[in-house]
Amino acid sequence: VDVGLLATWYHKTWDWFEFFGGELMEHNRLHTTRPEVASALACSLTGRYWLTYIDPSEASLVPMVQEDTAYSLDLGHFGSVEMYLESFSGKHRKNLRHDLTALEALHPIVHHNRLSDVDELIRITHERFGKGSFLSDPIFEHGFRRMISLALQRGELHLISISIDSQIVACQAAI
Repeated sequence: VDVGLLATWYHKTWDWFEFFGGELMEHNRLHTTRPEVASALACSLTGRYWLTYIDPSEASLVPMVQEDTAYSLDLGHFGSVEMYLESFSGKHRKNLRHDLTALEALHPIVHHNRLSDVDELIRITHERFGKGSFLSDPIFEHGFRRMISLALQRGELHLISISIDSQIVACQAAI
């Protein structure tokens, strides 16, 4: 029996289906290794859909049209952050050192897994993206908060916050 999975959910606000987890997930997959199953999954989509961050390897299973580009930094072939930085030009390294010195002068403090910082993450997201953020939808925000709490309970949360002068200036969540 050929089996495949295309995990989607319906986004009521925009009236479309998207990968379960929306844009929180990266490297989405069709969850099959067989082109005929991937094709059947793609053909089963009806209505409007928005499937983002599909892993490039999935293009070998079913033809896709690239609409947008996402970038990630893989330090694996450099061996270390220091070796990565050595790949920069001398001028670029000098400018980076200058910026890092200026940042260090602000005495930033890094916090890990402070659940109270989720409020700040949402505030910062609202300031930056406004109504264009998934977190502007109260239903999505509620689900996001529940997901964060569950991930913390399971020991899977990586919530990193940076404060300067007791003010959260950056916050990122990963599970």
